[in-house]
Amino acid sequence: MAIRVYSTLTNGTEYAEWETGANNVPVKARSVVINGGAGLAQKRTLLTPLGVATVVTAEELEFLEGLESFQRHKKLGFMTVRKSGNVDPDVIAKDMEPRDGASPLMPTDFSEEKRPTSGKEMPQSVLTTAPRYKPSKNAAFR
Repeated sequence: MAIRVYSTLTNGTEYAEWETGANNVPVKARSVVINGGAGLAQKRTLLTPLGVATVVTAEELEFLEGLESFQRHKKLGFMTVRKSGNVDPDVIAKDMEPRDGASPLMPTDFSEEKRPTSGKEMPQSVLTTAPRYKPSKNAAFR
């Protein structure tokens, strides 16, 4: 049975356990990465997921449950754990905290009067009326 950790955090999070190494230098003993990416458009599809799922083992879940930072993320509503079935992350995310402080700004974050503008109105047809590059007949191509 797969265990899934669902996240609505914008960035991935690495939860680590540290040990003291030589000369009292901290050394990472083990870590688990929980994927992020909620609210960010994906490069290939330009889809913006509401939530992201990461499959973890029972040992990794036990390690995560013992960490204060993971418990804090769960308490704030950014993480949830499901031990049964493969559920669409967007469905799970609807019952979670939708955005963290690192998520991109959206037009709904501003009131109509405080919405940022460039100061100039860009005509809608600017892309269709832009001149296209036409190489001259004498242009040398390499």
